[in-house]
Amino acid sequence: MTLSEPQPPAKTETIVKGEKMTWSPWDCIDVNIGNVTLGEFITWYSDEYNVEISMVSYGVAMLYSSFGNKDRMAKRMAMKMDLAIADVSKTVLPANQLFLVLEVMGDDRDTDEEVDLPYCKFRFR
Repeated sequence: MTLSEPQPPAKTETIVKGEKMTWSPWDCIDVNIGNVTLGEFITWYSDEYNVEISMVSYGVAMLYSSFGNKDRMAKRMAMKMDLAIADVSKTVLPANQLFLVLEVMGDDRDTDEEVDLPYCKFRFR
C-alpha cells in the first residue's frame, strides 16, 4: 500500500478581453440568464467573453456551427435552448433538470485566435 497526495489538475491559460484567464477542468462558466433563445445565448456569450462563436454543442449534439446549413441554423437561433436541444438531440429533457452542460468554441474578436474556454453550465430553469 502506498500513500500519496493528489496533484491539482493542469491549468489552462487563455486571454479573454485582453486579460489572462486561468482555469482547470474542474472549472466552468456559470450562465444564469434564463431559458433564452439560442441566438440570444450566442449574442450574450459573444459580448461577455469577446469571442466570435463558431460552435455550440450539447454532448454530441451540435446546436450551432458557423459552417452549418444556414436555414437550419436560422431556425434553431429562434428556438428556446431547451427546445433546440430536444430538437437536435431527439431527447426529452427531464422535468427536474435545471442545467445544461454546453461546450462553446470561438475566436477572439480582436486577434482572431481560438480562445480555449471551460465548459458552460447553463441554467435554463
